[in-house]
Amino acid sequence: MFDKRVASGGRRANRSRVRYPTLFFAIFVALNLHLLRHLSPIYQVVIGVAQLALAVFLLEEAWLRGRRARFYFALFVVASSLAGLHSVMRIGLVYGIEGFVRFNFTLLLAAGAYKYCRNWEITRRLLIIYLALIYIAFLSLPYQSLFGEVSWFVSGSTRGGFDRFPSLLGNLNAVGSILGPVLVLTMTLKMRKSFTAAGMVCCGLAAAFSMQKSALAGVALAVVWWMLAEHPRYWSKRAVQVLALAVLAYLMVQGEALFVDRPQFTGRIDAVLSTAGISLFGVAPTGYVSHSFSKSLYTRLNSAPSFTIGQLANAYGGLGLIWGLGYESAGTSLTNYPRAVGYPHNGYFLLFGVGGLVLTLVFLAVVFHTMNAVRRAESFCRKNSLYDQLTLFRSLQSYLWLFLIVMTFSTGQIFQPNLSSLFWASVGIMIRFRKDPIAFVSPGATSVSTIPLGAGQRT
Repeated sequence: MFDKRVASGGRRANRSRVRYPTLFFAIFVALNLHLLRHLSPIYQVVIGVAQLALAVFLLEEAWLRGRRARFYFALFVVASSLAGLHSVMRIGLVYGIEGFVRFNFTLLLAAGAYKYCRNWEITRRLLIIYLALIYIAFLSLPYQSLFGEVSWFVSGSTRGGFDRFPSLLGNLNAVGSILGPVLVLTMTLKMRKSFTAAGMVCCGLAAAFSMQKSALAGVALAVVWWMLAEHPRYWSKRAVQVLALAVLAYLMVQGEALFVDRPQFTGRIDAVLSTAGISLFGVAPTGYVSHSFSKSLYTRLNSAPSFTIGQLANAYGGLGLIWGLGYESAGTSLTNYPRAVGYPHNGYFLLFGVGGLVLTLVFLAVVFHTMNAVRRAESFCRKNSLYDQLTLFRSLQSYLWLFLIVMTFSTGQIFQPNLSSLFWASVGIMIRFRKDPIAFVSPGATSVSTIPLGAGQRT
């Protein structure tokens, strides 16, 4: 009987919440706090154990057998392995292995998420844990403005006369790459209002103190997406609300209501906005020369990719376009080998540089399958009036879309641990949903009884 199947699915998921997620969540947190390896070599062991545990999950489930989604995942592993082999031949064994490990650092989180995120409540909890980790990392930026640089973070720089601090995420560009997707997830995921409000404040501080054009662009994209995609019928009302919040924030800054020095906050914003000819607070940046927003966007979408393609063609001809240059093309992001090629500030063309057309197409196949699964999940929940579950899938969809859009003008999404961890976990989560939709949505469902017979069959 159908009801018995739903009930048993719920019981299995309840046992899973007690036994399994604690271990997987601990591994997920350990990989996201990868920068702690600078504090002690012991944390390198912790990360190694976490990776080994994920490999055990993969083997225990034997989940690579014959299913289409798993086939795409396996194909990505093979394509990145070819890039590793190419790197070994081009720059040496040590640098090739180093690049392979860094590039696939969080890849196996897909296996762990498939094994342990067996229902929507566990998935929602994983998203909240992820957001909490990112908020803490964001707060490390104003912390350094108040108390000075953290010695075990990566090196900082200056921009417009202000110190440009790194964060707990790692390199200087990580905040700009992740802020937009995290903000849209904060605005759309169903959480406690106090947690959502705290997250919005953390995102705002990160946008100001990171001093990155990609961070401000990510904020703008997230707000537009939230207004148009989440509530299209009431977008004008949402626009008024967002405008009111912006005016309130502006008045707070002008009134020196922030806990940080006002010039530190307003000057940082103006230093970045000056590239678009905008000055909100009349604080002129000193010694700051940078491309305008439009020129930076043009470089990321056209000039840098064209340069990358030219380098590939010059190095290997047509084969270079097919197989790429290996991990060297990502520079010090993946190996410590001195970079000899240009670095495109475009995630898709960075993939193209690493693994050529093969790796890029395989990645797009993984993306297509995952996004298609999210769309099916939304349709499934809407059809059966599962509103809480529908909200979760809509939030995940918004996050993934912003993740993919931001890749056009920033890099690191596929291999930087804090950026890639949730993406690869989402791949595993959606494979789990496709395996058994009823078991995934049933614990705590709003209206399980409305699910028609046969709805749990694989689509």
